[in-house]
Amino acid sequence: MLREERPKGLSYDSNGDLLTINLSGDPAQAAKSHPKSARVTLLLDSAGHLVGVDLGGDGARRLVVMLGQHEDVSDTREVSAMVHFDGSDAPNAIVISNARRLAHANQKNPYL
Repeated sequence: MLREERPKGLSYDSNGDLLTINLSGDPAQAAKSHPKSARVTLLLDSAGHLVGVDLGGDGARRLVVMLGQHEDVSDTREVSAMVHFDGSDAPNAIVISNARRLAHANQKNPYL
Protein backbone atom coordinates (compact mmCIF):
# COMPACT_ATOMS: atom_id res chain seq x y z
CA MET A 1 0.00 0.00 0.00
CA LEU A 2 1.29 3.46 -0.80
CA ARG A 3 0.22 6.93 0.22
CA GLU A 4 -0.93 9.20 -2.56
CA GLU A 5 -1.12 12.96 -2.27
CA ARG A 6 -2.21 15.70 -4.64
CA PRO A 7 0.10 18.74 -4.75
CA LYS A 8 -1.14 22.13 -3.52
CA GLY A 9 0.73 23.94 -6.27
CA LEU A 10 3.32 23.79 -9.00
CA SER A 11 5.69 26.57 -10.03
CA TYR A 12 8.47 26.85 -12.58
CA ASP A 13 11.47 29.17 -12.29
CA SER A 14 12.74 29.62 -15.86
CA ASN A 15 15.90 31.44 -14.73
CA GLY A 16 17.07 28.49 -12.63
CA ASP A 17 15.18 25.84 -14.64
CA LEU A 18 13.64 24.59 -11.38
CA LEU A 19 10.23 23.00 -10.94
CA THR A 20 8.82 23.22 -7.42
CA ILE A 21 5.98 20.95 -6.37
CA ASN A 22 4.39 22.37 -3.23
CA LEU A 23 2.84 19.81 -0.89
CA SER A 24 2.01 21.96 2.14
CA GLY A 25 0.05 24.87 0.70
CA ASP A 26 1.57 27.03 3.45
CA PRO A 27 4.40 29.26 2.18
CA ALA A 28 5.56 29.83 5.77
CA GLN A 29 6.43 26.13 6.00
CA ALA A 30 9.01 26.47 3.21
CA ALA A 31 11.11 28.82 5.34
CA LYS A 32 11.11 26.28 8.18
CA SER A 33 11.93 23.27 6.02
CA HIS A 34 15.18 21.39 5.77
CA PRO A 35 16.12 20.09 2.30
CA LYS A 36 17.70 16.74 1.52
CA SER A 37 18.90 15.39 -1.80
CA ALA A 38 16.97 12.27 -2.78
CA ARG A 39 16.50 9.93 -5.70
CA VAL A 40 12.91 10.19 -6.92
CA THR A 41 11.07 8.74 -9.89
CA LEU A 42 9.31 11.12 -12.26
CA LEU A 43 6.10 9.68 -13.69
CA LEU A 44 5.63 11.02 -17.22
CA ASP A 45 2.94 10.81 -19.87
CA SER A 46 3.59 9.90 -23.51
CA ALA A 47 4.42 13.55 -24.35
CA GLY A 48 6.91 13.83 -21.46
CA HIS A 49 4.71 15.94 -19.15
CA LEU A 50 4.90 15.34 -15.42
CA VAL A 51 2.04 13.19 -14.11
CA GLY A 52 3.53 12.47 -10.69
CA VAL A 53 6.58 11.92 -8.52
CA ASP A 54 7.29 8.71 -6.62
CA LEU A 55 9.34 9.52 -3.52
CA GLY A 56 9.88 5.86 -2.77
CA GLY A 57 9.92 4.29 0.67
CA ASP A 58 8.57 1.03 2.00
CA GLY A 59 5.00 0.05 2.72
CA ALA A 60 2.82 2.78 4.19
CA ARG A 61 5.78 5.19 4.19
CA ARG A 62 5.92 5.23 0.39
CA LEU A 63 4.60 8.52 -0.98
CA VAL A 64 3.49 9.23 -4.52
CA VAL A 65 2.53 12.78 -5.47
CA MET A 66 0.05 12.66 -8.37
CA LEU A 67 -0.95 15.54 -10.62
CA GLY A 68 -2.82 13.24 -13.01
CA GLN A 69 -4.16 9.69 -13.05
CA HIS A 70 -2.05 6.53 -12.86
CA GLU A 71 -3.41 5.58 -16.28
CA ASP A 72 -1.73 8.68 -17.77
CA VAL A 73 1.76 7.40 -16.89
CA SER A 74 3.63 5.87 -19.82
CA ASP A 75 7.27 6.45 -18.82
CA THR A 76 9.39 6.87 -15.71
CA ARG A 77 12.70 8.61 -15.11
CA GLU A 78 14.82 8.35 -11.96
CA VAL A 79 16.39 11.70 -11.05
CA SER A 80 18.01 13.47 -8.14
CA ALA A 81 15.82 16.13 -6.51
CA MET A 82 15.79 18.29 -3.41
CA VAL A 83 13.00 17.21 -1.07
CA HIS A 84 12.13 19.74 1.64
CA PHE A 85 10.87 18.33 4.94
CA ASP A 86 8.92 20.09 7.68
CA GLY A 87 9.55 19.80 11.41
CA SER A 88 7.72 16.47 11.61
CA ASP A 89 9.86 15.07 8.75
CA ALA A 90 6.96 15.11 6.31
CA PRO A 91 7.84 16.30 2.79
CA ASN A 92 6.43 19.75 2.01
CA ALA A 93 8.10 20.50 -1.35
CA ILE A 94 10.01 18.77 -4.13
CA VAL A 95 12.40 20.79 -6.29
CA ILE A 96 13.53 19.32 -9.62
CA SER A 97 16.41 20.88 -11.55
CA ASN A 98 16.79 20.66 -15.34
CA ALA A 99 13.01 20.58 -15.31
CA ARG A 100 12.56 21.85 -18.87
CA ARG A 101 14.44 18.85 -20.26
CA LEU A 102 13.18 16.29 -17.76
CA ALA A 103 9.47 17.15 -17.59
CA HIS A 104 8.66 19.93 -20.09
CA ALA A 105 8.21 22.26 -17.11
CA ASN A 106 8.35 25.33 -19.35
CA GLN A 107 5.03 24.25 -20.86
CA LYS A 108 1.62 24.29 -19.17
CA ASN A 109 1.08 21.06 -17.31
CA PRO A 110 -2.11 19.41 -18.65
CA TYR A 111 -2.88 17.85 -15.25
CA LEU A 112 -3.32 21.05 -13.25
